[in-house]
Amino acid sequence: MMISNSKKAFFFASLALMSFAFVSCKSSKGVDQKDGVVVKDVTMNKAPVNDPTTIDAQTSATTPTTSDAQPSSDAQTSATVQTPNTPNDQTTSLPNDQPPHEGFVYVKTLIPDLIEDLRYATTNNFMGAKADGYEGTRVILSRPAAEALKSAADELREKGYVIKVFDAYRPQQAVNHFVRWSKSNDQRNKADYFPTLRKNQLFPKYIAYKSGHTKGSTIDMTICDKNTKEEVDMGGHFDYFGEPSHPSFIGKYSLGEVTQEHKKRRMMLREVMVRHGFKPYDSEWWHFTLKNEPYPNTWFDFPVK
Repeated sequence: MMISNSKKAFFFASLALMSFAFVSCKSSKGVDQKDGVVVKDVTMNKAPVNDPTTIDAQTSATTPTTSDAQPSSDAQTSATVQTPNTPNDQTTSLPNDQPPHEGFVYVKTLIPDLIEDLRYATTNNFMGAKADGYEGTRVILSRPAAEALKSAADELREKGYVIKVFDAYRPQQAVNHFVRWSKSNDQRNKADYFPTLRKNQLFPKYIAYKSGHTKGSTIDMTICDKNTKEEVDMGGHFDYFGEPSHPSFIGKYSLGEVTQEHKKRRMMLREVMVRHGFKPYDSEWWHFTLKNEPYPNTWFDFPVK
């Protein structure tokens, strides 16, 4: 079939026009897509080079300056301490696990099965009143005393016992409260704690104007069955003022009787504590002081919390 020259010219002109439109459309879409890819690449894949501001913001001076560097261990610890509201994280350090005072610790952090029964934080004591300075019920000791007590607790646990604490670190303000009480007419708990003594006989033999407890390395304690958590019968209770509380006492008294078996238990406790660096007190079977106490000439007054 023959095609005229004019028709041929029209055909080629139309074809050129269609090709131009197609190429223009394709090129326009290609620029948009390419620009989008470039922006994405810059944002997600390209890290700033030699940008100290970015490095300081993401890492510490001692952290490797790579884009995926993890925080240093110190940074992780700091972050953990500052975020206590994570009860499912067993490694989180809560604020109340911070040391109560420089050189002191909460003893239960070293001895988890310790039974805390701070009597001066309650009315169950010789005064019948809560003592000044006891704002909480957590047992506190100097770190060396707590570590020595942990060693004693480990041995006692092997024998089937856990430790129960009646008092440990005692603020000076509590001792001052005892002194004020001694000058009052209040004797509400006389029958249970000092039935054979007058109040003015309690100082300084049984209650000191400056107590060893205030130095932070003295503890009043007993033992309990590690399974039942029941107190072991020692023939007499904490803070009974009189001869029946002497470790070697045997005989009857106003509240009962101390038998040979009771004495044996008292002596077992005494021997364990001495073996782990404590010295006993001849007037109280429950009272022990670390021999090499770290603050022998300092009486502290921070509160028990």
